[in-house]
Amino acid sequence: MRRLPRPSARSPCHPDALRCRCGVALTLGALFVLALVGASGDSEPTANSGPIRSAMTIQTPEGHPALTQNQIATVTKRYQKLGDDINAFNSRLIEINERLYEERYLEHVVRSENQTEMCYREYSGVLIQKTIPEARIEIVAGIKEMEKEFKDLTTRRDAAMRELDQLKERYRLQQTPVNEIIRQRAAEQSAKMIEMQEQQAQTNAFNKNGASNTH
Repeated sequence: MRRLPRPSARSPCHPDALRCRCGVALTLGALFVLALVGASGDSEPTANSGPIRSAMTIQTPEGHPALTQNQIATVTKRYQKLGDDINAFNSRLIEINERLYEERYLEHVVRSENQTEMCYREYSGVLIQKTIPEARIEIVAGIKEMEKEFKDLTTRRDAAMRELDQLKERYRLQQTPVNEIIRQRAAEQSAKMIEMQEQQAQTNAFNKNGASNTH
């Protein structure tokens, strides 16, 4: 009995070709920041894959008023929802792809068998006797149903990816190392502190001069 070859890694149906293009987005706690959780490198981030290593910064679209906290929260939630949906679609596509391979191989075997013989098929743990032609009809119908679901999920997955890309473009989402964001925020706070100290020094000097002139 010859075993059918597995799908090529170049095939869009191969599990290796179905990795999600984005990860799960979570709020980092600061405004205008979406944190991506996951390992660095080419691996895709997931909710449980490791510590925060990078983050997505949000910018107000050009020509629009500054984003409110509610709008930032809405963008964050939508980004997370799209990431979750894409991951779920890809997981299901990989599962269907594996089942399709098994069912196509089974159909190939059944087609090669003596069509006058009987076989057994399992239904909810119960073996039911079928003729070879009957079994093949059911297998082919199942393959067509899975192919339809695969196509539908692929369409929905691609639509979610397009919306995610549009979201990134509209809000200029940029991936930045968390350490760099912390450094930038620390520098901003330090600059504000220095400015406040200078203003306080000027105020003290003005008050001192005013007191001297009074005497």
